[in-house]
Amino acid sequence: MAMLQTHGDFCTIDQVEELKALIRVIPVWSTGIIIAVTYSLDSFAVIQTSTMDRHITPKFDIPAGSFGASVIITFVVGIALYDRIILPLALKMKGEPVCLSFKQRMETGLLCSCAAMVSLTVVKYIRREIAIQEGLSDKPQAMVHISALWILPYAIMSGWASDFNGIGQTEFFYSEPCPVLQPIFKC
Repeated sequence: MAMLQTHGDFCTIDQVEELKALIRVIPVWSTGIIIAVTYSLDSFAVIQTSTMDRHITPKFDIPAGSFGASVIITFVVGIALYDRIILPLALKMKGEPVCLSFKQRMETGLLCSCAAMVSLTVVKYIRREIAIQEGLSDKPQAMVHISALWILPYAIMSGWASDFNGIGQTEFFYSEPCPVLQPIFKC
């Protein structure tokens, strides 16, 4: 039977408030887990691309690992487009500053992440069906006659997911937590 402790170490009000603030942050932090799953698929996309036709011209073959750079390129170009073209254009059209909230950005990032996973799944399914038709289902390293450019929608959606979710989470961690925890999130 547990006994009620009448003396000893108790938490201060500040410690309780810090814990409550951390608990409020957990759902937002957990959205990064889904984005991390999308990142982990990058290596799968490279492996899948290595068994696809990577020729742009009859004599020019793109290395499979180079397709991973398209995610980074999309990420960088997406930030520049949003910040330098989309927002100023929306300002001109609406006449007042337009900005997505951090929640809207994270939601958009999660939607793009899900679309990226669906895209990669569809390409895998189509590649598998073509491999079966060509009699290559027992040869995992054989070249299947499907263009590796089908991986690009995954890369673009994955880059957009990084843009929206990453920036949304950063905005949240800089603006929302209680003042006691802000030094922790700004490290």
